[in-house]
Amino acid sequence: MVLTAGNPDKTVIELLVPPEGSQPGDKITLKGFDRNPPETLNPKKKVFEAVADDLRVDENGVAKYKDAEFVTDKGVVVSEGIRNGGIS
Repeated sequence: MVLTAGNPDKTVIELLVPPEGSQPGDKITLKGFDRNPPETLNPKKKVFEAVADDLRVDENGVAKYKDAEFVTDKGVVVSEGIRNGGIS
């Protein structure tokens, strides 16, 4: 999945950037959340749509779900230019 950050009026959009040294396939988790995904997702449940309003980029460019940072074992996921924006 590709995630982007955008300013509030969505006139500027950019890809979220994983920490330096990340490799394709590295798992992104939410700091403070236990990773316990279901074996399969029901496509009719629209999981992304249920959480989309709580995805954001903070004033430092850090990608977050509510107050939890998107992290890998190498660091945090960020937006290089967007501050106080949304994630889609």
